[in-house]
Amino acid sequence: MVAPETEPVTDFIPVVDAPESGGERADAQPHIATWERALIALIAGVVAFGGAVGNIWVAFPACVVMVGVLFALPALPSHRGRNGALGRRAGVVLGAVWAIIVAVIALVLFLVPAKFALTGGVITALFAGVVTWGAIAYVDRPSVGH
Repeated sequence: MVAPETEPVTDFIPVVDAPESGGERADAQPHIATWERALIALIAGVVAFGGAVGNIWVAFPACVVMVGVLFALPALPSHRGRNGALGRRAGVVLGAVWAIIVAVIALVLFLVPAKFALTGGVITALFAGVVTWGAIAYVDRPSVGH
């Protein structure tokens, strides 16, 4: 018996090209634009500053804005048509990063003397912004799985 060249079931499965050298597709694009990453990092810095200096009037509104931004960004026309899923790696990495940021906020809030609260808050905000930017860049890097 001669097997058919294609089976009816496999006609619906798209052909996947072999990845280019380096493990990344040549046409792979990040899901999150630079301005979106900067906005999220900035808001994370404001949240961290408010938490580190113990100012609920700064931290809480920034948290509300962060939630709004995280719901609004996927609804933008530039994000329509994308699968939007960055995978399990994103949840693990961003969760770990936020756990570290919260730990640093708590350390600064409770261990830094009051006369250095502003300095501690600014340093914590810069730390949170840089770490958030790096985490988003890490989980959003183009790869074969995207």
